[in-house]
This record gives sequence, structure tokens and C-alpha cells, in this order.
Amino acid sequence: MREEYKKFIIEFCEHPEEFVLKLEGDEIYRNHDLNKVREYADKFLKKKFKRIPVFMSSYGDEIIKKTVTSITERGAFWTITNKGSRSKEYKSDTAYKYNSKNIELVKKHAAISKQIEELKKNQAAIIQKMDYYSEEELQKAVSGEPNGP
Repeated sequence: MREEYKKFIIEFCEHPEEFVLKLEGDEIYRNHDLNKVREYADKFLKKKFKRIPVFMSSYGDEIIKKTVTSITERGAFWTITNKGSRSKEYKSDTAYKYNSKNIELVKKHAAISKQIEELKKNQAAIIQKMDYYSEEELQKAVSGEPNGP
């Protein structure tokens, strides 16, 4: 069974026997009673979500500002960036409060990230200056031929 209900899709899942409410492809609620699923959908549409700014840490240690736009029944939450890209987040421990203390800490974090990038450039420059084997030189050195290094 699959039914469109307002902005939602309701599907019946046989294992376990429950109706699943989906919005934009994402599950937001499930229950064995179809009427309760529809009631939840109605309440969900009436909810007013207060958008709040947060800092989010991401892979690579980058910290970016996002806005939380809504939260699901199962604890996941939707965010949007200043550039307008939307994503679903699953771990609330990566959402940091947008307050004056954290703004200063994010500035410090960004400064350290710049220092790290500069150090990486310095490391790369050192490596570029190092003497290296050509393939022929390495073959000679390994085989014990004269004119090795």
C-alpha cells in the first residue's frame, strides 16, 4: 500500500507491520495505526519551527555556520547553509551553539587552520628541495651497480 497524503507519502511496511510516513523521501514517523500516522502528519504540518543558527563541525575539521530548520521524530535534524544547500544531520553532538563564546572559539579555530595550511605548504616546499632518485638511479642503487649514489 502506498498513499499520497498532503505533502507526504504513507507506505505500509510488512516487517514490522507498520505504516511509514515519509516527507521528501525521508522517514519521519511510523505506527501500526494508519489514523495515527495521518494525525501525526497533520500535526507536523501545523508545527512552527523556530530556525536557529548553529555551528557544525564536519569532516576535515572545518566548522561552518548553518541554520537548523526542523527536527524529526527520531532526532535527526535538517539544516541549511548560507549558500542554500540543505542537509539532514544525524548527530546532535556536532551542532554547537551559536553564541559569543563559540564565535570567538571558531575564530581561533580558523586561525589555527590557516597556520596548519601554511605549515603544510612549508613541508611540501622542503620535500620539493630534497634530492630524489630517478628510476634509473634507483635501479642501479638497488642492484649494486657502480655510479649509484
